[in-house]
Amino acid sequence: MRRRLGGFESAEAWTGASFPYNAVAVLRLAGRPAPDRLETALAAVQRRHPLLRARLERRGSRWWFALDGASPIPLRRVERAGDDAWQAVVEEELNTAIAAERAPLVRCVLVSSSDTAASELVLSFHHAIVDATSGATVCRHLLEQFADGAAGPAAGGELPPRPEDRFPPRFRGVALVPRLAGFMARRVAEELGYLWRSRGVRSPPPAASARCRLLPVALGEEPTAALLRRCRRARVPLNSALNAALLLGLQRHRYAGRPVPLRYFAFADLRPYLEPPVGTETVASCLTTLRYTLQLGAGERFWELASRIDRQIYRSFRRGEKFLFCLTSAGMLRMLIRYGRARFGSAAVSYTGPLDLPLEAGGLGVRGVHAAVSNMPIGAEFTAQARLFRGRLWWDFVYLDNDMDEGAARALAADVLDRLEEAADERE
Repeated sequence: MRRRLGGFESAEAWTGASFPYNAVAVLRLAGRPAPDRLETALAAVQRRHPLLRARLERRGSRWWFALDGASPIPLRRVERAGDDAWQAVVEEELNTAIAAERAPLVRCVLVSSSDTAASELVLSFHHAIVDATSGATVCRHLLEQFADGAAGPAAGGELPPRPEDRFPPRFRGVALVPRLAGFMARRVAEELGYLWRSRGVRSPPPAASARCRLLPVALGEEPTAALLRRCRRARVPLNSALNAALLLGLQRHRYAGRPVPLRYFAFADLRPYLEPPVGTETVASCLTTLRYTLQLGAGERFWELASRIDRQIYRSFRRGEKFLFCLTSAGMLRMLIRYGRARFGSAAVSYTGPLDLPLEAGGLGVRGVHAAVSNMPIGAEFTAQARLFRGRLWWDFVYLDNDMDEGAARALAADVLDRLEEAADERE
């Protein structure tokens, strides 16, 4: 069985052909799953989801999913030398490409030791087969296997459809042409304007030898609850507040507080907008990346900036640009990869909302959840995956070691968290 990749899936495939480009999920557990039981659970989840049995196939300039038999999900065991041992495993997974031509496009690492009851499960996926929603779905189904062993409904051999095949009618066929032409004209104008305004200021791509480093942080329960209340009062989504904090942190630590144009992203899950919609039980990459530029002035105020970000994203969504970005993303990524002279952006925050995971499954307690995506030399200067779990806001920052050292990365992350805690202060 074969199925051609969609626009954003192709962008992920092209990126993975040039750099390691993996989506990594971590389950931090109270308890140690037996390796044989874990293998059984992985096999059940793999049978349930076709893309966990697929490989990528390139035909000229096009990519296809191929479903013609797959090996079991590879499982590796790593000795747990301490509570932070999983972080080194995640960095290794972020920097090690998954061979696209061989199925499956997923692997698993169990970090455990006989000396402690705690353990970690690290799942790595080629980004073309999962997005944040799908990664959480796989984790949930894996935990359900430990809870009751029920395999769930079999998905059979059907590959999920391309997102483009379910776009609303006005974003397909002839009706799409004038919308796409107007969108491309705006993109070109925005790109030229950004290049002009950022000349001599923007950070160049680091050396090709740059490696991803992971920096996990979290807000406590009280600051998280206060931040959510302030977002509701300000009528600003949490995603816009996170982008504001990261942009202000970059302006201070990377650009010495100077007025500077910075690029940020909104990551849109297309599932609810497709016709018919695609449910969260479907493992696929139903994602698009929207890129924006903001001119940050000196002394920017947090909530004003967050509101500007929200308005910019909202206007773009109303124009349907989530679909247009998806359709054009492969060409844009190929151009950036080919020339390699400019970065894709400054800050990238993927906020996935509250995680729907069981807190206990078959004697295994879920203590924490982490996630990260491989960055690359043409990628953003500082990236983060964020989610709500157990009443806390969990952040996993990724930076490139040729861009900044660990001390600089920690200072930037601490600044971002400080800004969020200050913004959450309800006395203001």
